[in-house]
Amino acid sequence: MKRLLAIAFLLSAATLGAAGYRHTRTVGVYSTYAQGSLGAARASSDSLQYIGCQIHANEAWDSRSMTCMAMNSSGAFTYCQTDNPHLVDAMAYADGNSWIAFTFSTNANCLALRVDTFSYDVAKQ
Repeated sequence: MKRLLAIAFLLSAATLGAAGYRHTRTVGVYSTYAQGSLGAARASSDSLQYIGCQIHANEAWDSRSMTCMAMNSSGAFTYCQTDNPHLVDAMAYADGNSWIAFTFSTNANCLALRVDTFSYDVAKQ
C-alpha cells in the first residue's frame, strides 16, 4: 500500500510540474498598433523580435516622456512617443513577463497603452 501511495504521489507531482495554461503571444506590428509578450519575444527562435517602452525623465525640465517600440519576426518595425502622464504611469506596471500593446496615430503619437501580466504568458529567460 505504501508503495502504491508513493507511486501515485510521484505521478501527481510530475503532472503538476506541467500544469497550467500557457500562451505564446509573439510580437505583432500593424498599421495602428503593436502588441506582444516581452518573454515570448526574448524566447523566440529568431533574432529580430522585440517590444517594449522606455521612459525618459528630466528633473531640470520637470517632464517625463515615453517611447514604445516593436519589431516582429519579419523585421517590420514601429514606434510611438508620448508625454501623456497616464500612459507613462501605466508602463510602470510592466515587468519582464508582461504582454504589452500600444496604439498610435499616423504621426507616431502614442494613443493608448495596455499592460497585461498573467501567469500564462511566457516568462523571461
